[in-house]
Amino acid sequence: MSASWLKYSLSFFLLVILQIWILNKIHLFGFATPLFYVYFILKLPSNMGRNSLIITACFLGFAIDFFSYTLGFNMLACTLMGFFRYYVLSSLAPRDMADSFIPSVKSFGLSLFMGYAMVLVAIHHIVLFVVESFTFFDIITLVLGIIGSSLLTLSLILGTEEIKLYFFKKK
Repeated sequence: MSASWLKYSLSFFLLVILQIWILNKIHLFGFATPLFYVYFILKLPSNMGRNSLIITACFLGFAIDFFSYTLGFNMLACTLMGFFRYYVLSSLAPRDMADSFIPSVKSFGLSLFMGYAMVLVAIHHIVLFVVESFTFFDIITLVLGIIGSSLLTLSLILGTEEIKLYFFKKK
């Protein structure tokens, strides 16, 4: 248990640092910012308790908010993403899978994992961008931000999964 706890703690720390120091400074076309820290929530074990998952997601959002000087926007979006993760996972995961698994391209297959990631990233990004803009006055900018950031985030997630498959496959 301590090895997995250490692995998740290191992953949490590295994703927060990567997001704060590098990815928050990327704004493609003025709309798309990769929010790769959501990958941490996607990769938590399936048998993690709902309360633990929501608290972990909330803490991740708080860490991002604290270092980004935002007002709890990420915390709200991550908490809702953590809340809906159980329902998305139970509806998309194959019924014959074991009770305990880590969602990945290897365990789900590419299409199911991307569906899982797309739904949760969309929930996170819609909540984050709507709360952050706090208006529907400029709806085109809002939609472009959600779509652009979602596509960029999903590209990073898919790239990371493919790199993991390539380098860590068992021979």
